[in-house]
Amino acid sequence: MNDTTGATDLCRMTPEQLLARVAQGDRAALDALYDGTAARLYAVCLALLEDRIAAEETLEETFLAIWR
Repeated sequence: MNDTTGATDLCRMTPEQLLARVAQGDRAALDALYDGTAARLYAVCLALLEDRIAAEETLEETFLAIWR
C-alpha cells in the first residue's frame, strides 16, 4: 500500500484509526501506533508480569500479531 498520509497526519490519528490503516498494510501506521502506545503497553505488561524480559517479549509479540 502506498502511504499518502504524512507522518504528521498519522501522529494525529487515534489508535483505532491507525489499526484500520495497519489492517490495510500501512507500515507507517504501524510505526505511529507503536510510537504512540508502546510505552504504556510495556508498563501494563511489566505490572502484570513483573518481569522485564517477559514484558518486552509480550510487547514484541503483540505488535507482530497486529502486523500479521
